[in-house]
Amino acid sequence: MNKKGFIVTVILFSTLIVVLSILVGIKLANSGPDDSKKKSDEYIKYSEMFQLELSSDESYYSILRLYDTSLSSVEVPDTIDNIPVKKLLSHKDSNNFASWNSCVTIRIGKNVEYIGSDPNNEGVLNGGSLGDNFLSSLSKAAAIIVDEENPVYSSKDGVLYNKDFTVLIKYPNNKVDSTESFNVIIPNTVKTIYHKAFYYNTKITKVVFGSNVEEIGNLVFAGCEKLTTITFNNKLKSIGQSAFKDCDLTSITLPESVESLGDLAFAYNDNLDYCYIGENCKSFGKDIFADVSDNFTIVTTSSNLPNLEEVETLKYYKKRSLD
Repeated sequence: MNKKGFIVTVILFSTLIVVLSILVGIKLANSGPDDSKKKSDEYIKYSEMFQLELSSDESYYSILRLYDTSLSSVEVPDTIDNIPVKKLLSHKDSNNFASWNSCVTIRIGKNVEYIGSDPNNEGVLNGGSLGDNFLSSLSKAAAIIVDEENPVYSSKDGVLYNKDFTVLIKYPNNKVDSTESFNVIIPNTVKTIYHKAFYYNTKITKVVFGSNVEEIGNLVFAGCEKLTTITFNNKLKSIGQSAFKDCDLTSITLPESVESLGDLAFAYNDNLDYCYIGENCKSFGKDIFADVSDNFTIVTTSSNLPNLEEVETLKYYKKRSLD
């Protein structure tokens, strides 16, 4: 082969190598690092059921929503192709897990560390929250069941708690079947009732608080239109925003331990005409008793009456002392 022919051969060979390298790169870019997983039977099964998202480091999966919104029973897997499922996220276009609204029974795997709307939340074990807005308006749910090995969440009788049962996270709206009304007793282990735990539960009529409840979160009982009776404990300290908004309460006796009432805490209870507030309550939100009965009266001790008269948000309500 002459020199000119050799040079042409080298150029052609080099060009071929470059073209092949580009084609291989394009193939790898299009297939992605998870291509082999996507072809597994297990991945196909769950990808048809859920919208899945693999974390950037490929260490865990998040479930963003159900594709089949008619499912009545859903089981969140522990793993998919040996990769743990760690998050249940509300879809970016919906912050209330709307795709789960037909679920009657939900089973949560052992690896789920976060349930909520913040995709960047790294879970309770890494300083995150217990979960927010989880199935908050789910009307058909009768039971939420958690794998016993889950390190963050637990369940009992179909109710969702944190691991040590000190926080009641979600009480399913349809927990008792074929019953138009029922009573709820909060277990003595519970210290906090989480935001929206009973949100728009249209069945409960009476709630009895366990001996250790200290905090009622925001919107906990909001929309519980048949709730008429509350029996508080003597350790309760705070009642969150809109906690009892739109219920059917007629009389409230707050324990002496209560220190704060959030905005709209008892608003829109049309028949509410009595509330006792003790001397330790020093923090008052806005419109706590908005749109209650025209006969509504705040009752307190004679020594505390002057204090309540000075509270801006309570100025326009009738008040009297027990003495």
